[in-house]
Amino acid sequence: MFRAIGTEDEAFDISKVAYFDQQLKRYGVESKLIVVEGMGHSFNIKAEVSGETHASVIVPTINFAEGHVGLVRKTVDYQQSIVI
Repeated sequence: MFRAIGTEDEAFDISKVAYFDQQLKRYGVESKLIVVEGMGHSFNIKAEVSGETHASVIVPTINFAEGHVGLVRKTVDYQQSIVI
């Protein structure tokens, strides 16, 4: 299970999300939690490819999904473009 949460999230209590992540791992569920400093509930969905949101949230999300659903990258350099 993959989740990303901002430290300023208005919808979810970050401590509860972190606890949920720990419990998933405790019971053998592969889990990845990314905490983004200063972000609220909605991330910048129009993030620039070379931007911080892209590097800290979008790329790890793609990498996690790729490892679980067998996506094949056509372009390896995520800083230039994303092609799936």
